[in-house]
Amino acid sequence: MRVGISGLPRSGKSTIFNALCSKDSPQETHPSKQKSSIFTAKVRDKRLDNVGSIFPDKKIIYPELLFIDIPSIRGQDNTEGPDFQILREQDAIVETI
Repeated sequence: MRVGISGLPRSGKSTIFNALCSKDSPQETHPSKQKSSIFTAKVRDKRLDNVGSIFPDKKIIYPELLFIDIPSIRGQDNTEGPDFQILREQDAIVETI
């Protein structure tokens, strides 16, 4: 599942992204960052482990969440930011205000 983190400049997108991926260091290219940062989190579930013990010959594939820190929609000079296609590609969008 792709989760895009979007919002206006300096609204806390990278802070939320860093909290999700346990990063303490600030983004080097912040605040005019033009590339998306990506973090993948595997979601472990004990229920899936229980099913795996019932069917030991089957491979267990844990769900993955792909978090994307999307560059600001509007640049600091009020021009349009990145192509909105990146927003269309997400399964969910977290909007920071």
